[in-house]
Amino acid sequence: MNILITGGYGQLGSEFMHLSKESVHKFIFVNSKECNIQEASILEKWIIDNSIDCIINCAAYTAVDLAEENEKEAFDVNYVGVKNIND
Repeated sequence: MNILITGGYGQLGSEFMHLSKESVHKFIFVNSKECNIQEASILEKWIIDNSIDCIINCAAYTAVDLAEENEKEAFDVNYVGVKNIND
């Protein structure tokens, strides 16, 4: 099974990276530059090209104190990106 971990180099993604070493499955860790979940067409192509069976989304805009200043960026990552994964 090919498992895509978005936000793969963040705090949560790093925990999955540690756990994946003991798994029989293939884990693929990406950041937003490698696979931008905010762009549905990019995400879809990435899933097809890499034969992804499962996605674990660890990508998130977590700077709560900056979210009001960067409302669009927070919305795009935390809502649009998740919606694209779900679709």
